[in-house]
Amino acid sequence: MKKIFSTICLMSILVGCATEKSITPTIDSSPRAEVNLEYPLLISVFDGRTSNRDDNGNAEESIKNSLTKIYGKNLQWISDFDKVPNGRTAIRIRLIILGANFGSRIVSSSSYQNAVSTARISATDGWGTVVGVADGNTVINSGTMTTEGWWNGTAWVDFVVEDNSDTKKVEFTTPLVAEHQENNTWGYSSGHKATEVAWNSVSTQILRSIDAVLRKTSN
Repeated sequence: MKKIFSTICLMSILVGCATEKSITPTIDSSPRAEVNLEYPLLISVFDGRTSNRDDNGNAEESIKNSLTKIYGKNLQWISDFDKVPNGRTAIRIRLIILGANFGSRIVSSSSYQNAVSTARISATDGWGTVVGVADGNTVINSGTMTTEGWWNGTAWVDFVVEDNSDTKKVEFTTPLVAEHQENNTWGYSSGHKATEVAWNSVSTQILRSIDAVLRKTSN
């Protein structure tokens, strides 16, 4: 009887408790050697997650190091709370969600669509192309998709653009979002895999969005 009870407790620990898994995010791509801005693009990274933070707090530094390798001196790092000087443009990368939940989704299609609609309204003065790049590469699962028995990986980054280069100030936030499901075949490893696939999709969106900002500011 004690053996049966111990087995039940063990299964409860493995399945019922730690149902969230995260990763330390990285971004891989070839260096943008052809880009050489006169004034670097101001940029910050902020980890704004309230849960799924089992990456030892290295997310901000990892993303920063990855982007520095890709864009080099074309980026000038600032704090997320620094003001953007007149005549400059800044982007703020805010990590909102990165992890996998077992048996449930973390985001909804409606929350994403609401965020995109707000971004499209605010992205004036030719900045709508940045929102279009992000929205065209988003991977959101159907609301009717089964989640029970699956790891549901999600990555959500708020990509904020502040353009103070002209007399007309423009600021908008574009959601970069991806979801991915993995069957619980390998337990926690399946949770990591779901998160990795979702993040890889969002990291590609980040690069395409930064490239779009660079093209806009270099014109």
